[in-house]
Amino acid sequence: MRDSYSSQLREDLNSLVLAAIHSTGVVNVAVVAERVRLRNLDENVAREDLEYMVVQIAETYGAAMEFDCALVAEMAERACSATQ
Repeated sequence: MRDSYSSQLREDLNSLVLAAIHSTGVVNVAVVAERVRLRNLDENVAREDLEYMVVQIAETYGAAMEFDCALVAEMAERACSATQ
């Protein structure tokens, strides 16, 4: 995962997470990440990296999150590898 992203991508991440919180109260991580990816195709960012950033932003706001099974497995793997 890169360390720097455009201000547009970061703004899209933040605004779409906030929009999800305000509309349903729950952030569907995979859906928000895919919307951000489609808005920023020129940056060629992997959806998995965007999902990780969506989780970080949603946690900042204390938002409830919805995950799909593949994402849960990947997040658990990242957490385990980060502690080793």
